[in-house]
Amino acid sequence: MKFLKKNIFINAVTVMTALLFWAPLQAETSRDKSFYPENVTYDKSIPTPEQFLGHALGERITRNDLMVRYLMKLAEVSDRVTYEIIAYSHEKRPIVTLTITSPENRARLAEIKAAHLALSDPSSGQKITDGMPVVSWLNYGVHGAEVSSTDAAMPTAYYLAAAQGAAIDKILDNSVILLTASFNPDGSSRQSAWNWMQGAEVPVTEWTCHI
Repeated sequence: MKFLKKNIFINAVTVMTALLFWAPLQAETSRDKSFYPENVTYDKSIPTPEQFLGHALGERITRNDLMVRYLMKLAEVSDRVTYEIIAYSHEKRPIVTLTITSPENRARLAEIKAAHLALSDPSSGQKITDGMPVVSWLNYGVHGAEVSSTDAAMPTAYYLAAAQGAAIDKILDNSVILLTASFNPDGSSRQSAWNWMQGAEVPVTEWTCHI
């Protein structure tokens, strides 16, 4: 009976070890898929995250400071994007929010903001009108260990800044999107630093299990 229990334990450990090595291989193949809709054209003057960072999204965790620089770049080259530091973290890192909308809405952001604030005041008489864009907030990276949030925020920001066509024009004409790419830059920086320190250039292709 003890021999049987020992064999069951060894087999379970072997299976779990195999799964731990198999999962990264699955993640490796998933990076072959595009992060962006492929039936959409993009403004060539706006760099993709991969072009700016020098590595593919998902290849490793993107450093927070590089992400911030990429968001600044989007605001520099796109007439849809406004860059704003809304606060600083405990370790004095900027918490950045992009305001993304059509150039026409961007020119009247103060008016749109005032109308939305007036809706919360019953005495203002403000009504929801056809010309009042909806305001959406996309907030990423609340918890420091949520390592996928950075690589999810950047392609979203790129798509909103660079996609072309009737579909994206309709979205931006009718909405103002606030995108906070990392609400916890200290935690994100800690996790990315550990990943860069512990990562290796050569992938592990073979393994041996010694029980």
